[in-house]
Amino acid sequence: MKFDPLEKRRILDEFSIGAARSDEYREAFLSKSLEGTGSDILSTAIQCHLVGYFDTGRELMRKAWSFLNAAVEHREVFGIINPHAAEEVRLSAFTLCDWFVKKRHDREKLQQAVRARERWFDETGDKDKYEVQLTLPLYLEAEAYDALFHRFAAAELKVPASLPRIRPEGTMSYVLARHRLGLEYTDDEVVRSLRSFLKRNVFSEWLSRGQYDTAARWMKIAHWKPGDDPIATLLKCYDYMDQFETPQYP
Repeated sequence: MKFDPLEKRRILDEFSIGAARSDEYREAFLSKSLEGTGSDILSTAIQCHLVGYFDTGRELMRKAWSFLNAAVEHREVFGIINPHAAEEVRLSAFTLCDWFVKKRHDREKLQQAVRARERWFDETGDKDKYEVQLTLPLYLEAEAYDALFHRFAAAELKVPASLPRIRPEGTMSYVLARHRLGLEYTDDEVVRSLRSFLKRNVFSEWLSRGQYDTAARWMKIAHWKPGDDPIATLLKCYDYMDQFETPQYP
């Protein structure tokens, strides 16, 4: 279903907000679903912010933080999931939520998440290109550039021939990493490429497919600087959706 703020408000009002508010910590703790429940609440909080429900978004974001923080502290692993994959997932979700709640970039935990994912890659021998494409934005966010370049090469991903046509997340992450280190690409090239990439993905690939955490992470990568308001940064999504007006944010 294509993202539409009015329809999203209806769904939030009729179902999602109530469901997130009803989630109980003790039940999630006992069933080892703190990360899963916390991530669901985080997603609902992001959606609230995107449609202008800022007070509710903050309320749910704090609740998500308590679940995800506990998942990290208890090193929660659900079922038969690989423990390295579980560590990466819970740290990735927690650092995004922590950014919203505490307004901080936790580079240490992000790099811990990268190390966990690298252990998973090494242990499984997985070189699936799609999996790597989805993983590399975390490496970029963590400033784990050597690991990003290594994993990009190991998966035999291709260096982009045309910067304005980049669609995959990992390829865009590679270009931004090379630019950040002063190894390749001009400022103008990267600005144009990143805008085209976000214009291509924000509405049709992420928000319309329920990937709200992905959209939030890319707004952070593309726009956030220390001291900036994460909610205002998230609302930059509307810069890439000409068909909607940005909700008025105090």
